[in-house]
Amino acid sequence: MEIIKVETVEEYIANSPIEAQSIMKELQSIIKSTLPSVVEGISYGVPFYKYNGSIGWFAVYKSHVSFGFGGSILPFDDRDFLTKNGYELGKGTLIIKFDQKVPAQQVKNVLKAKAKANEMKKATK
Repeated sequence: MEIIKVETVEEYIANSPIEAQSIMKELQSIIKSTLPSVVEGISYGVPFYKYNGSIGWFAVYKSHVSFGFGGSILPFDDRDFLTKNGYELGKGTLIIKFDQKVPAQQVKNVLKAKAKANEMKKATK
């Protein structure tokens, strides 16, 4: 895939393979609806979201979209659900293959947990 410099998340999505676009649009929608005060932008060439610190990002690859949230914030029940349903997990990432649905509830749970952790971290500074 050719790397194109983009300035907005919409450009990033539009310049991605058609198979990935609905996944990324759904992730964008989930992030913005779960955390209405989130700041959206492009960082290191991919969509990146901030709310009192890093919340998450997503990026397209050859056969999947990777949703990154960093660290081990994924609740055990969600981790168990995702692995039982064929999703791959890395350290702080969720891989969504083009033929898989976005696990919306689990993504929302991660976002809420990450936002809470960021708020607590900010409060202690």
